[in-house]
Amino acid sequence: MIKITGKITENNYSKNIAAMLERLNQYIVLTEMEQYALQLVLWELISNVIRHSTVKKADVLIHLSTEDITIELIDHGNGFDWRSQITKAPPSLLAPHEGCGLFLIQQLATHVTFDDAGKKARVIIQRAKIEEEFR
Repeated sequence: MIKITGKITENNYSKNIAAMLERLNQYIVLTEMEQYALQLVLWELISNVIRHSTVKKADVLIHLSTEDITIELIDHGNGFDWRSQITKAPPSLLAPHEGCGLFLIQQLATHVTFDDAGKKARVIIQRAKIEEEFR
């Protein structure tokens, strides 16, 4: 199993996502779809912290195995009410930038969980599912 970590802030998140993906590529070759899904999930998780958190800092841990990609994100802010967000209807095509992040994550992931305070997210993506769904 491969572990990649990153400390994310408002000033470095775009560069840090690219650096984490680059480090992963040193250990294992991801397919184009796996890399796309991982990058999109990372971007959406981290963007939510940067846009909505009170502190705008997060720690990210990526575990990569032959079967799954697991992303853990810890928000250093107050967290969020994930229960009300996760049950919302899919975002409207008329307002494509509102509420898309968690919806996209749910579509790509096999499993999405949050701690009670909404400060820690855990996303599991089955590698086979990505390839199967995007053929």
